[in-house]
Amino acid sequence: MDERIIAAYRFQADARTAGARARSIAVEQSVEMPVEAIADPAVVENILGKVVELSDLGWGRFEARIALSPATLGSDAGQLLNMLFGNTSLHGDVTLHDVELPATVAKAFGGPALGVDGWRDRLSARARPITMTNLKPQGLSPNALADLAGALAAGGVDLIKDDHGIADQAFPLSPTRCARPPAAPAFPRATCPI
Repeated sequence: MDERIIAAYRFQADARTAGARARSIAVEQSVEMPVEAIADPAVVENILGKVVELSDLGWGRFEARIALSPATLGSDAGQLLNMLFGNTSLHGDVTLHDVELPATVAKAFGGPALGVDGWRDRLSARARPITMTNLKPQGLSPNALADLAGALAAGGVDLIKDDHGIADQAFPLSPTRCARPPAAPAFPRATCPI
């Protein structure tokens, strides 16, 4: 088996069904079809997710550590998220608890520019929670969005995300929104990612 991504999923089950449930999560997060229908043994060997550890956490909660193949990622971070969350994220009792990336995968994505310590230093938030919010609602004018961002910053919010900058909407597009910087003095390092 090649170097694998290890994803830890937590879920509800009883001791009698936990193993089968873990295997079904491994299948869903990898090949997404009945294993019996896969004719190519290389797919079963190299692509199919494998349960490498199953732990009883008590009170009907289990954790399955599942080895997933990085071969299905290419170099696409979106595909990594799709693989990790996938259809299993639609099951109300399954949560992705942890991920271990092989060094080759981590290197391909480059990692965070600042890391947790870097963000805490930049935000002067060494001993307190970091706060974040999104600009809402959709449809506000650039001036109204800027005023709202300024009020949020003045109120102590550390990070403010323009939550609707991806779609090509008829109302103020991202370049228009970024043209007017927030007026609040709490934004000395305000930047627009466009």
